Amino acid sequence: MDHDEARTALNKLGWPDWMLDLGIRANFHCEYCDKDMLADVDSYDGWQKDHIVPDGNDDASNLAIACKTCNFIKRNSDPRALAKGQDRDSLVAAARKIVSERRARKEEVLHKTKNAVEALLGQGHASGSV
Repeated sequence: MDHDEARTALNKLGWPDWMLDLGIRANFHCEYCDKDMLADVDSYDGWQKDHIVPDGNDDASNLAIACKTCNFIKRNSDPRALAKGQDRDSLVAAARKIVSERRARKEEVLHKTKNAVEALLGQGHASGSV
């Protein structure tokens, strides 16, 4: 299958050209955590477009492919203050940093939550309560 046939096949599968262009640019990976968006059905279903700078500008230079988790973590954060420049690559790098720092904090909370839940379940099962 050549390039044009592949695009046509993907269009028929529900992929508009703009989405294909974003996917190709990002190698079909989340631009914030590098998750392969075609790795499994959960990743595939989690494909979202994100406004790098949340100003409503739908220009392709302001759009990124993000997994649901990264898009949720980033929310309406504006990476311009952290970016080394105002070009797309600098803005994506700054947004990636925002997401990475927030994800690390969430990982800490998750770890503490798991420990507390394990202790809770361990106590409940040890005493025979349900």
